[in-house]
Amino acid sequence: MIAVAGLLAALVVGGCALIAWLARREGRLYGIATPLAFGALILGLWQVVCVGFDVPRVLLPAPSAIALAFATQPPDAGGRLRSNDAAFGAARLRASGRWPVS
Repeated sequence: MIAVAGLLAALVVGGCALIAWLARREGRLYGIATPLAFGALILGLWQVVCVGFDVPRVLLPAPSAIALAFATQPPDAGGRLRSNDAAFGAARLRASGRWPVS
């Protein structure tokens, strides 16, 4: 537990120092690198918290687990979204009274 807290502290301090250093610089590259560094810091903190504190995947999956799911099952996620949209549309039609009666 103490090792996780130390890693979190080092990640926060180091990440914030890097972001502050990037934000003070001029140029387009630094303007792009600053939000990318912030996003990497947030993802890193999320990963350390999930793995270090053994958070159940049901409550908060780690970013690496989410990326793995998208990489291994890309059509499945889209199929579920489309079927949910169709079910939502049908529910709206039924509620509005415009659903065809058979």
